[in-house]
Amino acid sequence: MKTKNILYIAGLLLGQSVFSQTLENDTLAMKFGNAVSGEVLNQSVRTNVANTLFGRLKGLYTMQGTSETNVLDDQANFNIRGISTFGNAKPLIIIDGVQRDLENLSLIEIEKVEVLKDAVASAIYGVQGANGAVVITTKRGKSGFHASANYSMSFDTPFRLPEFADAPTYAKAMNEALTLDGLTPRYTEQQIGYFANGTYGELYPNVDWQDMAYRNYGVTHRANVEFEGGSKKFKFYTALDYANQTGILGHTDMFSQYQSQLNKVNLNLRANIDVTLTDNTFLKVNLLGRLKEQNRPGTGMSDIITRLYQTPSAAFPVKTGTGNWGGNNIYSYNPIADIADRGTVKAIRRSLLADLTLHQKLDFVTEGLYAEAMVAYDNVANYNDQRTRTYEYEMVVPAVDGNGELMGVDRIMLGTKGELGWSSGLNGQEMFSMFQAKVGYDKAFGLHKVKGEIVYQQLCSVPNGRNSTRKNQSVMGVASYQYADRYNVDGVLNYSGSAVLTEGRQFNIYPAIGLGWTVSNEDFLKNHSVISYLKMNASLGLSGSDLFGHDLDRQSFGVTGDNYWFGSGNTQVTGLKEGTLPVTHLLAEKSRKFDLGVDMALWNKLYVSATYFNERRSNILVDGSPVVSSVIGIGVPQLCEGIVKNQGVELSLDFADKIGKFGYKMSGNFTYAKNKIINNNEGFKTEDYLYKKGQSLNQYYGLQSDGFFNTVDEINNSEIYQSFGELKPGDIRYVDQNGDKIVNEDDVVRLGYAVLPEIYYGFNVELSYEGFGLMANFQGVANRNIYLNTANVFVPLKNNTNISTWYLEENIRWTPETMETATLPRLTSEDNPNNYQKSDIWMANGNYLKLRDLELSYTVNKNVLRKCGLKVFLRGTNLFSLDKLGYSDPENYGIAYPTMRSYTAGFNLIF
Repeated sequence: MKTKNILYIAGLLLGQSVFSQTLENDTLAMKFGNAVSGEVLNQSVRTNVANTLFGRLKGLYTMQGTSETNVLDDQANFNIRGISTFGNAKPLIIIDGVQRDLENLSLIEIEKVEVLKDAVASAIYGVQGANGAVVITTKRGKSGFHASANYSMSFDTPFRLPEFADAPTYAKAMNEALTLDGLTPRYTEQQIGYFANGTYGELYPNVDWQDMAYRNYGVTHRANVEFEGGSKKFKFYTALDYANQTGILGHTDMFSQYQSQLNKVNLNLRANIDVTLTDNTFLKVNLLGRLKEQNRPGTGMSDIITRLYQTPSAAFPVKTGTGNWGGNNIYSYNPIADIADRGTVKAIRRSLLADLTLHQKLDFVTEGLYAEAMVAYDNVANYNDQRTRTYEYEMVVPAVDGNGELMGVDRIMLGTKGELGWSSGLNGQEMFSMFQAKVGYDKAFGLHKVKGEIVYQQLCSVPNGRNSTRKNQSVMGVASYQYADRYNVDGVLNYSGSAVLTEGRQFNIYPAIGLGWTVSNEDFLKNHSVISYLKMNASLGLSGSDLFGHDLDRQSFGVTGDNYWFGSGNTQVTGLKEGTLPVTHLLAEKSRKFDLGVDMALWNKLYVSATYFNERRSNILVDGSPVVSSVIGIGVPQLCEGIVKNQGVELSLDFADKIGKFGYKMSGNFTYAKNKIINNNEGFKTEDYLYKKGQSLNQYYGLQSDGFFNTVDEINNSEIYQSFGELKPGDIRYVDQNGDKIVNEDDVVRLGYAVLPEIYYGFNVELSYEGFGLMANFQGVANRNIYLNTANVFVPLKNNTNISTWYLEENIRWTPETMETATLPRLTSEDNPNNYQKSDIWMANGNYLKLRDLELSYTVNKNVLRKCGLKVFLRGTNLFSLDKLGYSDPENYGIAYPTMRSYTAGFNLIF
């Protein structure tokens, strides 16, 4: 078999859609924005693969997220062409043909990343294909011997941090809030002066908690080596990758028993082997071992960040004059002690991933026939190692004489000083296995080319825990016919099932067909001076999604703690009760996809791609309570009746050229996706504008503001009653949408756009001149809103919490003096449900354009150094963002560990 055919078969194994009409080969896939090379991704300094994909692939929405368990280079969230479901929209991740977690990979291993999303590609994955797939190919060995060594060092600083008021400003703001609440001010002018000048620092502190909690920078080290080589019979690729990241927490080495700094260490060892056993038999083995260790303080990071945000600068000192941690009985913690004096928690993740493929040519039966078998086994385990304790803190209160004059201080110890304890245990484990067998035929007959396969596949994922095993099975036929390199027809017929579905309804048929016309191969365009490539394609098909919980079709009887009453004495007895009713006729979500696209190359320099896509998702689980009466007395089941439509366009451009020794390349991609709810089972609404049907998924809804109440008379004389508690001057006035003279939940309307953008785009610029290189990667979103509800930043002071400079300095809050120009409601120390209803007051423009990566490099080739090539580089990450938020990251604007900006230096050696 020719090498070309072997690569084609390998493509099938790797889960690529060889039947996808736009992907003629890797080069065109990358030119048309459907794939990106590992070489390009390695220009990023990030250690998490997902975070290198911003703006790189057409149709792939990649946005940063933050979680407590992975605050260092936290993995981005992504979906393909927006979302089309109320449920889980996460795409499949396919690594070397096997469903795997992207976090297991290191950048150095990657050969190519590709996005599969059309109807034919989705049908190949059957009941798991509705959300599309991100397909990753790792590197393979080549003949001879090649090696490389790479190292980089990064300095990581916060991209943006919200600012909070200093102590005297906080005291004035709290007095203002209390006064407007009709209460007595808390601080005297003399006490405010003490805050300002540092007098009696124990009693009147002025602490910048974030400045105390964070050091100037963290450091990331990355080092890796690669070896590849072999002969005609045997080829290998091996990579060892090491990454060590430290965070920006301060005061983490105060105690000799431990260090509580945020730290993450990744160690990956990859080995890919290809063996030609005979002229007709080929063996492929992939092995990956990964060790990840992550350290954090004994206090959870979400608690630490929350306390840094909510603790006023005037609350208490970091340490008292006696050297004890400061604190009081209102807050019951000290944020710096939470970092320094609670011990540590170490999370350890160990992964072993392996797969083996045996390919057998059957030309002795008939030329072009082959058979193949593949097995994969992954074992991933998570452990926790905890060494934690509690701490004491000291409350300092003023001691005054009968005239109220300060005589000294009284000290009260609070909390408990505990010994450093230790515990360890298995936090989670997952075993995954896969088996795939296929028989295929690939043959050319003159102008005719025929390809086809019959594939059997089964998957099994077994996490620890009850009712968590997932199994999938499919039998599939795929076929492709091409005539004269001009016309092609591709088809898929997949009988695919899932164990989470109701017995007897577990399998469904997922068909798809694709048509392609390579116009540039027609006689009238061959050798055209301008149009060097032109292809039109269309596809239509079905795929599914089983991303919902287990046992939804079964009723449980295990809920305890409910009381029943019996007999004339009404005796109370506690017992079991019926759980939520089961979902009857549970079905997998069904996705009908249609794609129509054109790819064009002009002068062999400018590559343009445009695609229209349309998806209708049905059988989505929705709440049954709006149409099923709760009078039955137990939980109402969900219904498989949701329908969502999603459609849009994708565009990409790629242009490269040289002027003498100066080379330049510009590329970009643009995706617009608009979804619409067709049915969400929401039941009857009193007003048309209350229906979410016809609107977008995750659309914001809230009240429409109409200024502020400026006087008590305005409130008393208002014909409209606002049903959110007592009103005072400075509170928000809302529009009565239905004219019933009452503002309540019946007056909620659509506000702006959803948090997931409708428009996602990226563009890249690359310049080169005699070894020098400059690369810039930009990425942005549009048609996006965000809801400002972060405590202490946008919702200040209530329950003795903090206040941001955003509220005090960057906006105009209502006061009797600013009532004509105010943009925010009055300050209040109370909960005030009226002012913090979801409304347009708290909606903000969430659009942004970010410089994700910038690289300046110089390459010395092997001709100069004789034995090796050398590239040295300087890189920057998250250098700037153009957005309307300004004071916080528009992707990460909640209470969270800050997004990092990185400055990196490093080198690559190629032997």
